Amino acid sequence: MSMSIHNFIKSIEWTNFKMPLFYESNYGLRFDTRTQGIDIGTLEYFDNAVEKAITLFLDLFEDAEKFAVVINSIEEKGKVDIERWSLNDEVLECFEVENIEMISEVFPYIYGDDDTLLTVRTLVRLDKKDFHYYELIKRICRQDIGRSPSISDEVYILNDDLSIAYNFYDDRGLDIGAESGELLRGVYNLRKDWLYDYDRNHVIKC
Repeated sequence: MSMSIHNFIKSIEWTNFKMPLFYESNYGLRFDTRTQGIDIGTLEYFDNAVEKAITLFLDLFEDAEKFAVVINSIEEKGKVDIERWSLNDEVLECFEVENIEMISEVFPYIYGDDDTLLTVRTLVRLDKKDFHYYELIKRICRQDIGRSPSISDEVYILNDDLSIAYNFYDDRGLDIGAESGELLRGVYNLRKDWLYDYDRNHVIKC
């Protein structure tokens, strides 16, 4: 891979690749993937959250043939040898690893001044056929509801032309960021009933 992660992130000026993506992007939508009236942790609750997340993924990316994936892993400073460091198996199993491009680089901790932590950012470039996105989304959803295998790293999925980013953060919801508000009009019109009420006045931010 010819471009470093530092340069890749710098080249995408409309977002910072940190949570919450909705507030860290020029334009955004924030969706509620919970189902009211169903107990958290039940299989029905989990299935409904995953179904919403997959539906939104396909609304955005059904025609995409290639993806870029940025993964933030928060680690303890002094315990990372970047030459030997690797994503955990729960993440790697969601890619056909032999067919992808992948690099990792160390960044300062991205959420404040805690000098005991750092952020390892990994960039994955891959074709759709090598991306088990359904399994990835299920594993992200499991992180807070006591199921495994699960993924707790932050995952940002971008389309072919790097104009839209998708971040399913856990079973409660997901954020979509974009280079322009117009890119979000379609999914907004289709799924506006799923928007978080408290962010409804700020969606798309245009």
